[in-house]
Amino acid sequence: MDEQPILETRQLTKRFGGLAAINNVSVRIREGFITSIIGPNGAGKTTLFNVLTGFLRSDGGDYYLKGKRITGLPPYRITRMGMARTFQLIRVFPKLSVLDNVMLGCLGLKGDNILYAILKTQGAVNQFYQAEATAMKVLELIGLPEFANEYAFALSYGQQKLVEIGRVLASDPQVILLDEPMAGLSVTMIDRMVELIFQLKKENRTVILVEHNMNVVMDISDQIVVLNFGEEIAAGSPAEIMNKAEVLDAYLGV
Repeated sequence: MDEQPILETRQLTKRFGGLAAINNVSVRIREGFITSIIGPNGAGKTTLFNVLTGFLRSDGGDYYLKGKRITGLPPYRITRMGMARTFQLIRVFPKLSVLDNVMLGCLGLKGDNILYAILKTQGAVNQFYQAEATAMKVLELIGLPEFANEYAFALSYGQQKLVEIGRVLASDPQVILLDEPMAGLSVTMIDRMVELIFQLKKENRTVILVEHNMNVVMDISDQIVVLNFGEEIAAGSPAEIMNKAEVLDAYLGV
């Protein structure tokens, strides 16, 4: 892989006590690709996401976004640089409207002083209306415009997952990390989620997902990275991964 990756880790390590949750992991993610991170429970997949997005500090190694070192930066700075993520457990605000939930992904991206918002300056008012317009476009993209004024708690589980992704998209990220987006979804909602991911790829966004649904992984991935006990044991196309004995042994139980 000769071209400059949009996201790269170099010997990335994170320990919890004496346990290395991720150990010397070096991956290169190509721009515009759908990349799946797979591995058994406890392999370090979510820990990798948490480190890359600033929710955990690494204990060794470095990571780069668009060629810039982002090691140790807090989440809000990483978001402003163009990378955002969802979580395993849905994190919507149930008593806010769907529109308000998505708008939260827009606000504060330019580092505006909160005092301006409190005083309702013209700049803050303009930013609010711009965020509202952006959020409505996102709701069109995720297929929920008719629910804009509904409370988030009134939506189904799958729809709430879409709202969380919508909040991420409102920040206009180039790199999107989805942590188990298919978990708990009906077949219909899985199809809808897959369609959305393909749409994001068409927009030349880079999608990285942690996912256990192997049918989905094999169908949509351009690249797969396999972790086991915190270490990368394989990387390649779906066809290449399926033919690696170490992957079949560690993950597929063969």
